[in-house]
Amino acid sequence: MEERFLSRQSDKVGVFSSLLCLAHCLALPLLMSSHSLTASVFSHHWHFVEYIFLAVSFVAVYYSTRNQPLNWVKVSFYLVLAAFTVGFVFEAHWAWLRYLGYLGSLGLISLHLYNYYQNRLPCRV
Repeated sequence: MEERFLSRQSDKVGVFSSLLCLAHCLALPLLMSSHSLTASVFSHHWHFVEYIFLAVSFVAVYYSTRNQPLNWVKVSFYLVLAAFTVGFVFEAHWAWLRYLGYLGSLGLISLHLYNYYQNRLPCRV
């Protein structure tokens, strides 16, 4: 019962998580640049939030693709998730990879929305 619930809700969770992640990634640098006090607080104490977004993304992609009959959707989900992960993990070393993370987040949002609406359509024979 719980697994069925997770499979049905995984696209909603994926869209919500990716939107929150994108908002976090875009807003946090603005907050940090506006005040030196927030920069010192946010720089070290809020980095774990990014790992939570990454873990939720992995779980949402897994449950969204588990019963997906279209191989191109599965491959797309995992390629975009890989790009998102690489952008996230290595952005401290190469600043341009931050944009790969943004694109990965937008890609996950798009794929989860596509998958959600495809699963709501009646079955075709």
